[in-house]
Amino acid sequence: MGVTHHRFITAYVHYGLIGVLVEFEAETKFARRTPEFKRLSADIAVQIAVMNPVDVSGLLAQTFVKDQGMTVADVLRRATKKLRETIVVKRFVRWAVEGPGDDDDEPPKNPGQVIRFSRR
Repeated sequence: MGVTHHRFITAYVHYGLIGVLVEFEAETKFARRTPEFKRLSADIAVQIAVMNPVDVSGLLAQTFVKDQGMTVADVLRRATKKLRETIVVKRFVRWAVEGPGDDDDEPPKNPGQVIRFSRR
């Protein structure tokens, strides 16, 4: 029998100008109830709003805005170890109301790709 994965969405709106939805995957529903996961998911949504990564791999390679000594991948690995379960950023979408090249009213079409971190 395979492992069941649970998906969760976190939303963040930055001053009414930028909206972010991030889909996470974890092994249990328990993870999303923890303060650590809530903080992690909010921090990653803010990261996407501020830094505008192109995709999940670009997001993970970025320097973490709340700790310049770590990447987003480092933060996810640390959370995975602390919670003792795999946490994955499945995809995200960032929608900006104002800014260069934002002339249409359509939401982004291509969410970021999937990269999985294992607790091993």
